[in-house]
Amino acid sequence: MSRADAISGCMAGLAVGDALGYPVEGWTEEAIRERYGRIRDYVEAPPDPPERWRQAGLHSDDTQQTLILAEVLVETGRADPDRICHKYLELAEGPEHLVLGAHRGAGRNFRYTVQSLREGAGWNRGSRHSAGVGASMRAAPVGLALGIDDAAVRTSTALQALTTHNDPRAVAAAFLVAHVVGRLAWTRPSSIEPESFLRDEIHFVRRSEGWLLEAHPRHLARESRPTLNHMSTALSGLVGSLELPPEQVLPGIAERASELAGYTIEHPCRGFAPAGVVSALYFFLHYRGEFEAALEDAVNRGGDTDTVGAILGAFCGAFGGIGAIPSRWLDSLRGHDLVLSRARALAAGDPSALDEAPDLADTELAWTLEEDRLRREKTGQPPVDSSGWERREIVRPTAERRREEDEEDDEEDDEEDRAGRSSGSRSRSRRSRGREDTEEDEDGVSRERRPRSRSRRPRRRRRRSSSDGGE
Repeated sequence: MSRADAISGCMAGLAVGDALGYPVEGWTEEAIRERYGRIRDYVEAPPDPPERWRQAGLHSDDTQQTLILAEVLVETGRADPDRICHKYLELAEGPEHLVLGAHRGAGRNFRYTVQSLREGAGWNRGSRHSAGVGASMRAAPVGLALGIDDAAVRTSTALQALTTHNDPRAVAAAFLVAHVVGRLAWTRPSSIEPESFLRDEIHFVRRSEGWLLEAHPRHLARESRPTLNHMSTALSGLVGSLELPPEQVLPGIAERASELAGYTIEHPCRGFAPAGVVSALYFFLHYRGEFEAALEDAVNRGGDTDTVGAILGAFCGAFGGIGAIPSRWLDSLRGHDLVLSRARALAAGDPSALDEAPDLADTELAWTLEEDRLRREKTGQPPVDSSGWERREIVRPTAERRREEDEEDDEEDDEEDRAGRSSGSRSRSRRSRGREDTEEDEDGVSRERRPRSRSRRPRRRRRRSSSDGGE
């Protein structure tokens, strides 16, 4: 198997896993069984409520954001955070009735990021204190592009993660995904020894957690420092259990995640990184990369099915190549050509490879509009005429303006330090936003507070560290 085949397998596998799980995102295992028996192919979600209807075979924001990151890596050779944010906004353009434009199924944290960017925030000023899975679900292209260069993988993985998440648990989960994918696609092992593989990944993540605090101290939420090693701790709980069946292992994943979170994580595949991402790695190693068996089992367990499916699909696809994906899944994938065009560009490492590829923003918007139209037809909602809409030019803050804001932030930080504010006051600083979202809300559960009003300008964040590679 060639590296190009592994890259195609990874990207297509991610989209397949996403599309399999997207219609039942947030469902319980019992609800899936009652409605579908067992999911073995793409399904439609029932229109109850109407906005939850999903088109069979169509991917969600997990794949969309992965494609954004893939394009930026091809175009710039790294995860340029400004370019990533620009593309977030390009996909957020659309007729007025589509609040997030082409983005489908995005969670609360990402909606906050997009709104912050719309209001002129810099690339690292719309991130949330969240240990969700949004940063890890899209991280695979970093490993595909940068391979086994651990330093480069860490740097680009952190940059892409920090555009939306400033919690080390979320970033560390992204480290894991990018490293596993890079290891599989670039070394192309013919078999996997699960326990050895796991221990290597625990070691990498633990080292990366330490690096993160040194390289990006100003980007991490202040209150999150005690959680710095939670991801590697959660992974360590899998040692010695990879041969055991899911019924014996998954409850332990949820229990350890609950201990780390400080509240009950009811499902091991929830959108909390030390639960959902750990579960994805468990399924991959337990099934030794067998694509169909691993994906079918994971999706039917319920929880954050699209993201666990996407990450697991990326792992299995990178290991087995595109030939490992069942043809009935690959052929019926709506984004087949769009995804594989980005995979080919990643393999070539050549921006010109994107010239003849379908335009990402236009293609995704067309699919989102079509899904919205079909949803309205199925639920008896009136149609919406979007024929007069025109795409606008995306304008981002200039480098000079970002430097001015950084200097203003440093002055404010100095004033805070001189004032010697109490820890309670510091918890309301802009670095943490004064609120913690420990889970993505993609599964429909909203435990934490809502993002601030669209009319308010996001608070400024601290200056970027010199090691972030930003301009």
